[in-house]
Amino acid sequence: MLKTRGVEKLDRSAVDRIPPCSLAEFLRQQRSDQGGGVASEPAIREKWLTDLNQLYDLVEGWLGPEQAEGLVHLTRGQVIVIEEGLGWYDAPSLVIGAGGKTVQLHPMGRLIADTTGQVDLICDQRRLPLVRDSKHRWLVVPGGPSGRPLVNARYLLTRQSLSEALKLLLK
Repeated sequence: MLKTRGVEKLDRSAVDRIPPCSLAEFLRQQRSDQGGGVASEPAIREKWLTDLNQLYDLVEGWLGPEQAEGLVHLTRGQVIVIEEGLGWYDAPSLVIGAGGKTVQLHPMGRLIADTTGQVDLICDQRRLPLVRDSKHRWLVVPGGPSGRPLVNARYLLTRQSLSEALKLLLK
C-alpha cells in the first residue's frame, strides 16, 4: 500500500502478484487456508446463540416496566460475527432506544480473553463489555475515568447493574 496525502492507494505491483482467478475461487482458497468460514461447530454455535437469546430475554424482562411506560424501545436484530473456531455466523443483537440515543447489545464472540462469551453495550463511541464467566454468569465490566473498561473490576449483571451501565452510556 502507498500513502498519498493520508489516503492509502493500492500498489499496482501488489495487484500484479495476485494470480488470476475468480472471486469464488479466491474465497474458497481463503476459507480452506483459514480452516472454514461457515461455523464448523454447529452444536457450539447453537448453544451460544441460545445463550444470547436468553440474555436478551432477561434484559427485556428487566426493562419491561420502562418499556410499558414508553421510556425505552427494545428491538431485536441480527449481526454477523466472525470468530476463530466457529467461522462467521449470524447472531442476535438487541437495541435499546432511550432519550434519543441507542444502546446496542452486540455479541463479540464466545472465547474472548478469559471469558466464555462477550456482548458489548455500545452507545456512540462508548462501550461497556458484558462478559460471561466460567460459571456462565454474566458480569458487567465498568469503565474507568478514561472510558476504557477496568480489567479487574466485574459486577454480576442484575437489573440494578444493567440500569447503572445504561445510565452511564446514555448520559
